[in-house]
Amino acid sequence: MSKKNISVGQDGIVIPPTKEDENYNAMLNAKGTNELAKIPTSSRAITAQFTYHPEVNEGELFTSEDVKVTVKEFDNSSSLGKSILFFYNILCKYTKDISVKTNVSEIENKESREVYLDLDDFISSFGVPDRKKAVQRLKEYYETLKNITLDFEEFNPKDQTVKKYSLEIFSGKGTEQSLIKRSKNYFFILNYDLVKYLVERNYITYFPNRAFGIDVMRYPNALSVTNKLSVMYSENYWKSNKGLISLEKLLESVSDIPSFETVRQTNRHYYDRIIEPLEKTMDYLKDMKILQDWEWCNKKRSPLTDEQIQGYGYAALKECYIKYEMADYPDDIMKLRKEKIDAKKEKKVKKGANLMRKKTQPNAQKDPT
Repeated sequence: MSKKNISVGQDGIVIPPTKEDENYNAMLNAKGTNELAKIPTSSRAITAQFTYHPEVNEGELFTSEDVKVTVKEFDNSSSLGKSILFFYNILCKYTKDISVKTNVSEIENKESREVYLDLDDFISSFGVPDRKKAVQRLKEYYETLKNITLDFEEFNPKDQTVKKYSLEIFSGKGTEQSLIKRSKNYFFILNYDLVKYLVERNYITYFPNRAFGIDVMRYPNALSVTNKLSVMYSENYWKSNKGLISLEKLLESVSDIPSFETVRQTNRHYYDRIIEPLEKTMDYLKDMKILQDWEWCNKKRSPLTDEQIQGYGYAALKECYIKYEMADYPDDIMKLRKEKIDAKKEKKVKKGANLMRKKTQPNAQKDPT
């Protein structure tokens, strides 16, 4: 097995936050697992998207990027959305931890793939009344999650190939193997192939630690919106569109807010079904000090027109953007990161120039006679 440095991500550079930047952490993101955030939490929405195959007692649903979620030994969809939201939450925390590892060989050991399940955090984030109920809910979610498989394809631009993935969440099939209790603490053991995928297909995002305090039951879209905004902010940090995202693009990342097309084809209540719940989420992120500020705008950051504000119609919403600023962002880290990236590019250019010079030099020294 070849070693792969996972502390640097696909662009080759990551600077771990210092104590002064403790509000953020370098976190791994990967396209396939990020799609889990788009699965709705409500049973009604799950049922509408779910296809059940009684002959094999399993069901499936697709996200907008054609990631298929297959649930074996299917019982009912009532806990599926909440189970996946719970898993997405702990996966975000886990990728924050594994971003400091040095190579793929470090995940071969089961202990390196353990996810500590903080029951107190679970109680506050998921609205569970006490530890006894938290353990009960944890086991219920586990029973759903252990039967889930993620199937998807990804294009690798480096070798111009498309690779198929079929990833199970847990290492084993029994509670004893993948849900472990030590003393009063509980741990999940994640599947090796799932973690290997995160290691090999990751890109680094500086993610706000305050997001791990989100009340995911009251604000089911807040974590996925935070992730999307963080990714875009990091990717566009040195570009003119830093802190700018289209409403349409943002809606692709959320689960419980319908798309323009869905609302257009039904009751066309754009404000009630799209604007109001999204504003509620964005205001909550500001209250949590995840966002410094945010507001509606047009593509060039200009204010919305009266027609856009009053209309909330399909055409107007298609032109809507959101400008935002992440709170307490690690700007010093981004500057240092850019210096290292630029230095790496310059070194590569010089190396290429030297190779070219060596190739042409013998020809120049030949005797023309």
